[in-house]
Amino acid sequence: MKRANDLVLFAALVCLIVACGGGNNEKANAKPAVTLTSEAGLMTLTLTPEAKARLGIELVAAQKKTISRRRTLGGDLLLSLAPQGNVAPSAFSLFPPATPADLVRLAELQIDADGRVAAARVQVEGAQQQLERARTLVASKLGTERQVDDAHVAFRLAEEALHAADERRNLLGEPIQDAAKRQQMLVRVAVYAGEVDHLDRAASARVRSLGDRKDAPGVAASPVEGPLSRTGTSASVDVFYKLDGAGTALQPGERVAVDIPLSGSQEAIVVPQAALLYDIHGGAWIYRSQAAQTYIRERVEVRFVADGLAVLGRGPEAGTLVVTEGAAELFGSEFSTGK
Repeated sequence: MKRANDLVLFAALVCLIVACGGGNNEKANAKPAVTLTSEAGLMTLTLTPEAKARLGIELVAAQKKTISRRRTLGGDLLLSLAPQGNVAPSAFSLFPPATPADLVRLAELQIDADGRVAAARVQVEGAQQQLERARTLVASKLGTERQVDDAHVAFRLAEEALHAADERRNLLGEPIQDAAKRQQMLVRVAVYAGEVDHLDRAASARVRSLGDRKDAPGVAASPVEGPLSRTGTSASVDVFYKLDGAGTALQPGERVAVDIPLSGSQEAIVVPQAALLYDIHGGAWIYRSQAAQTYIRERVEVRFVADGLAVLGRGPEAGTLVVTEGAAELFGSEFSTGK
């Protein structure tokens, strides 16, 4: 009886092993539930003629153009205390630091200098009256020539003191309150001394906040004429640009990015700025046309944007048709968030 039970148990064990092995073979031969496709396939969209018309797709050919090169450098916004217009080398003033405490200190110095100028003018007026009185006494035979000479010397000394007071006041620049109301700001850019000769000093620069993308329009800034500011302990020089702060969010003391044109030019591929799209990671893309209703999303590298054109460091070849109108709709359709 015991032997019969052992045989039954052994047969059941054999059946269990066979059954498990068969299941594994079935799993090995089963087809996957999801079929993986290539990355290029995920970026390809094929539209029906009706969908193309509804999305308003418009195409523009990428072009190879001769463009001026640019270099992006960091800059500081300062409140300009110089007169409006291009600043001549002799009209440079002491640029104030951007901190509120330093601006208050500069305003105090300006008020003190204004008081010295006013006092010097009073001294000149008094010395002039003394000189005229001395000359009147001599003409009336009541004074001496020595008194006239002394009065003349005092008058000349008062004039020189007034001239010195005016020069000290001019060094402190325009009144802080007037400059703040006008919002005339300067951009100070530290440039490596070996690269200064490569800059196009006569061309305007573009100023934008550090958080803006490269294709942000920014604010135009014209170059300031004058000598370069150099220090013996630094290998950089300061280059200045001026911009009108009216209507912009830029504020004195802010660190900004400055796109400065370089001398010379080179050829590069350009596409309309409207063709650019950005993903959540900041990557730049375009859609290029492959067939009548087929579009492929392609990654591009944007060097900078100027006059509505995006200059690409990497992108499609010249003549490639890229989507301008309807690019955002294609982007939404690809990720099922658009029309």
